[in-house]
Amino acid sequence: MPSVLGIGGVFRRPQQLDNFQEINMPIIVLTIKSVYGVPKVYPAPGNRTAELFAALTGTKTFSPRDLVAMGALGYKIEYVSAYEPA
Repeated sequence: MPSVLGIGGVFRRPQQLDNFQEINMPIIVLTIKSVYGVPKVYPAPGNRTAELFAALTGTKTFSPRDLVAMGALGYKIEYVSAYEPA
């Protein structure tokens, strides 16, 4: 395994992944609701990761920019219907 000389000695490089998707990233589950004809994206009830992202953004809904950032971070986004009975 290749090594890199670092401060204080030799460090081993982490094993490279051929496909970034091999890392199991959490799934963000979102719902889309129509509010006065305007689609709004909300965190799905009970999805802790989506709720934490909403807390980070400081809003109850996600903007398209937020969704792009989540995807860029490697999170998988799934949508569930807000109008189906639980």
